[in-house]
Amino acid sequence: MELIEFKNISKKFGSFMALEKVSVNVRRHTIHAIIGENGAGKSTLVKILVGIEQPTTGQIYLRTELYSPKSAQDAFKNKIGLVHQHFQLAEELTGWEHLKLVVSQQKFDFNDLQKRTESLMKKFNWLLRLEDKIKNYSVGDQQRLEILRVLILEPEIIIFDEPTAVLSPDEIHQFLDFMLNLKQQGHTLILISHKLNEIKKVSDDVTILCRGELIESARTDQLSVEAMAEKMIGRKQKSIQMPDKTSVSGINSSSDIFLNELNLKIHKSQIMGVAGVEGNGQSEFIQKLLMNFKTLNLSYADISEDRYRFSIYPQKNLVENFLIRHRQHFFKNGVLQSSQINNEVQKIIENWDVRPMDLQMPIGDFSGGNQQKFVIGRELWHNPDVILAAHPCRGVDIGAQEKIHQALVDKATQGHSVILLSSDLDEVLKLSDQFIILFKGQIFGPYARNQLTTTQISQIMNGVYEI
Repeated sequence: MELIEFKNISKKFGSFMALEKVSVNVRRHTIHAIIGENGAGKSTLVKILVGIEQPTTGQIYLRTELYSPKSAQDAFKNKIGLVHQHFQLAEELTGWEHLKLVVSQQKFDFNDLQKRTESLMKKFNWLLRLEDKIKNYSVGDQQRLEILRVLILEPEIIIFDEPTAVLSPDEIHQFLDFMLNLKQQGHTLILISHKLNEIKKVSDDVTILCRGELIESARTDQLSVEAMAEKMIGRKQKSIQMPDKTSVSGINSSSDIFLNELNLKIHKSQIMGVAGVEGNGQSEFIQKLLMNFKTLNLSYADISEDRYRFSIYPQKNLVENFLIRHRQHFFKNGVLQSSQINNEVQKIIENWDVRPMDLQMPIGDFSGGNQQKFVIGRELWHNPDVILAAHPCRGVDIGAQEKIHQALVDKATQGHSVILLSSDLDEVLKLSDQFIILFKGQIFGPYARNQLTTTQISQIMNGVYEI
């Protein structure tokens, strides 16, 4: 039985058509996945459902009745909760203060809040420091708090927008099991994700969008992962073109970059992978890398672990966000060369397929994946000596992942040094020439690409050293 019916939903932002006559039914007590490339309209569709955006045309029916939410509060009154892709957290508040704000107008007291929070954290095996301020949280802990803020209110319909993007493999497994438990307990879930294997594992139905249009809506068991990917991007997936390379031992040591703060050598023409469960010192490692780059006067790309906190100014447009990093390159006789800047930004959005192709639109209005593509294009624009890529594929679609991976491989082939941090072990092993592992701030390695088995790597990542 249909719980939610989207009927001919269209949404236009200026001249950009984000959704065009999309009709989708969500069945009660199911997990319904919505997939598509970055900018396909997935987040716009659920924002309309929770009242953050209003449709240009079309209607929504909820429990067979016409439903026209004007705000997120309307959605909450109808037992709909959204776990945002981008964190809605104030850095100076603690975790507990955020939870108290959520329930301040509800009918349960602080003791009830504590019981619900502790129960959920136990189910996930999370150890959140709720007394700490958000500015001291890792990216993963911020995501966990966002999930808690919604689940403690016990909504009937729960929307998850890229919920596993910052979780470790073990945490992802636990979270997917918890989603299935929520469904069994009578909830209806809408899942937006680019991780098709996860969608295949937990969802009952899948809707595929492309450039604002409905491509297909079907039972998940009717589509393979490969078929879903092909329908999303309109073509078969490409293999990364990996160059032939000599072993690490054959690298000319005179081209090494020695990072004193970390007692670590980075080779030119190589990708150094950094593996580890998130929260084991990655943020501190990144800060030490950046300090070393500046001390050595190296030009560098900083593809940060959290684009919203460290890479963009959401209210500023693409040109302004480009100038944050590259203003010094565009002065002539003390005058900023505006036309040249616009041309370079236009090249980035064309090369990286940033949608919509609007230089003047605030970057915060773009989808998360399109923001990430722009940040990567901006960071690589000046052909830097060293490329620091922290979770570069977080929240991007399959086609963009291919392009990002190929760009990192190409830069290494051209003689640049690349440092790739990722909680996705497959990504690290696929791309890296050598890798290190972080555990509680300690560095293990470096190891050659095939030196350890995945079991051995997992043992180090989880604190078991006898390999």
